[in-house]
Amino acid sequence: MRRERGRCRGQILPLAAIFGVVLCGFAAIAIDLGAASAERRDLQTASDAAGLAGNRSAAKGPTAVKYVAMQYLAKDLGFAPPATCASVSSCAPTTFSVGSGYTVDLRPAGSMLDISVQHTRRTSLAGVIGFTSTVSGAATRVRLTPTCVLCVLDPTAYDSLFVEGSGNLTVLDPTGTGDGIVVNSDASGGGNSALHLASGQSGTVTAPSITVVGGADPVSSGRYSTPPVTGIPHVLDPLADLPAVDASTCLDRPACTAQVTRGSVTCSSGTRTLDPGIYDAITPTGTCNLALKPGIYVIKGGLSSNTDAGVNITGAGVMIYLACSGWPSQCATNQTGAGLNFQGNGGIATKAPTSGPYQGMAIFADRNNASAMQLQSSGGVVVSGTIYGASALLTYSSNGPTVPLNSAFAVGRITVQSSQNLTISYDPSANSPRFTTLRNQGIIR
Repeated sequence: MRRERGRCRGQILPLAAIFGVVLCGFAAIAIDLGAASAERRDLQTASDAAGLAGNRSAAKGPTAVKYVAMQYLAKDLGFAPPATCASVSSCAPTTFSVGSGYTVDLRPAGSMLDISVQHTRRTSLAGVIGFTSTVSGAATRVRLTPTCVLCVLDPTAYDSLFVEGSGNLTVLDPTGTGDGIVVNSDASGGGNSALHLASGQSGTVTAPSITVVGGADPVSSGRYSTPPVTGIPHVLDPLADLPAVDASTCLDRPACTAQVTRGSVTCSSGTRTLDPGIYDAITPTGTCNLALKPGIYVIKGGLSSNTDAGVNITGAGVMIYLACSGWPSQCATNQTGAGLNFQGNGGIATKAPTSGPYQGMAIFADRNNASAMQLQSSGGVVVSGTIYGASALLTYSSNGPTVPLNSAFAVGRITVQSSQNLTISYDPSANSPRFTTLRNQGIIR
């Protein structure tokens, strides 16, 4: 039989056309979904950056957090900030419709900031098969942790930060970080607030930011350089993960020889050079000059100089560790261990280690050591490095040259005595890097 091939000609063309349309549709969907996936990554990056930026403004309150986060989103995503979020003091709404198809949700709640960003965009090719738009989104949750140069950690004490009489406390901001004072105590009211300037006096507090969990007295006063932000959630100890000094710690880096017990040291005149190690007590008097070699000085009974003569303590690459009598066991809660009592006409000038696990740490008191630290000198206090005593009361008084301390402080409580000036000029390179690390942390989702 003859096959009539002509009747079958052209039958593949309709099928090819149908499959061609289907393939084009899938290609269009793939292209637009790929673009949406790339945009989702961009949104997440912008959301995370905005969250970190907002965290750095936590000390200025929730409105400032929202404003700064919005500024970063607007810059990264290319839309104009909304008029309803125009300043650090005016950013009231929670949800904003901005730019071309963007919806931004900013919700500070307690110690958290939740950011949600969505963008609706027209598809490029998928519209030919009915998909006219895609929605991409990102979300970030940030733990709001105000960063501080002076961190006052006691969670309940009144007068946690106390400026007596005509004393003056000044925190400078030479590097432009905006870090200032955070007072963690929730005490409030009746002259028993967490932050207290002696009433009827002229003492002042000057800082880029002043943040308090509880209250501030006086409530309304020109004695603050910026109004304290009160009622914030409790904050974290910025040095909580710094390991305590124990029997395995290298005290004389980089040599790391065996730890040496050196007993008690007294000195009344001349110059006495000390090596790092474990001391029962160090008690210079008279006109003794103590020269500390680089390393860690574990002191179980205290470093005390109370003299009208001229004791001087100097050293570079030095950390003083204030322990309890049972060291290397850690202090029990609120145990009275080694204190720091430096008073008289002499001076103290030390610099913290520049490397190792205790980089930038000048003075480290066991976290449970409740003994006081007193820096009271007519010769001047020039300490470079972080001063840490989570349970300690630090009392500051210096009638010597007013030299800004290149220090960060994390102490339980602090008192600036009448007629005295404590000036802090925080230098990140001279202090524990944990302060800088904390400023860049916060994202938990």
